[in-house]
Amino acid sequence: PGRLLLGNLNGPGLARMQPDDARARAAAILADRATDPHFILASSHADVPFDTDPRTLLAIRQAVLETGGAARRTSWPSAAASSRPNWRPWPRVSRV
Repeated sequence: PGRLLLGNLNGPGLARMQPDDARARAAAILADRATDPHFILASSHADVPFDTDPRTLLAIRQAVLETGGAARRTSWPSAAASSRPNWRPWPRVSRV
């Protein structure tokens, strides 16, 4: 109880994975962990290679959206209730 389970996608292996295979893998993981409220789908390694096909990453995103994984949280803290009210997402970074 109270533990977080994180992982199951091999970040470095995503560069060699076809989008359909990545989508199927992510969907299978999400189906297996569907009843686990502490599970977060993530790479089990720190890096996703720069040359990973963006379609592969989008396929994983699509699997999450199709399984409702992104909508499992029933409520989000309001900005007023946040302990960091001035928090903003990462700024856009220009490539030089």
